[in-house]
Amino acid sequence: IYWLTGRLGATVNLRGYYGTQGVDANSYNINGPFVFEHLFLGGATYRLIAGEHASLNAHAMAGGGYGIFSHALGNNPFPPNNAVQPRDVGMYNDGLNPATTVGGSLDLNRSPRLALRISPDWIMTRYGGYGTPSNVPSKFVTRSQNEFGISVGILYRFKMGKGPKYMK
Repeated sequence: IYWLTGRLGATVNLRGYYGTQGVDANSYNINGPFVFEHLFLGGATYRLIAGEHASLNAHAMAGGGYGIFSHALGNNPFPPNNAVQPRDVGMYNDGLNPATTVGGSLDLNRSPRLALRISPDWIMTRYGGYGTPSNVPSKFVTRSQNEFGISVGILYRFKMGKGPKYMK
């Protein structure tokens, strides 16, 4: 976050989500494959509460999401033994798609530059292909995904801009 004023900041956010995904019942014996999603977002942050020990922010961002859902699917065990597509097990197509997020963050400050950040978000993406078997063309079939995400991590402030400066 680069603070433009004492309360309004410009935000760039890069994040990755990694884990297993539930799938539809299938004849491929695939259960819970490992998937990846990377988000590249930018937007605005508004500081609601600022203090020496904690601060509370709200943010809204837009950008793109790159999902890799086919990584652990393998090949079809039945002839012609081609690769199983994410759509065949009830997941979305791999690719780059629009993404937005609305949420906030709670910063528990250890020092003026170091904090623990807890950031819950409502994440909206537009991946295509879900519910369409791979033998049916679905290049333009997209559906919105609405997910809740929470990130926890260490925050180091390189430059605070015009935002509040915490002095001890």
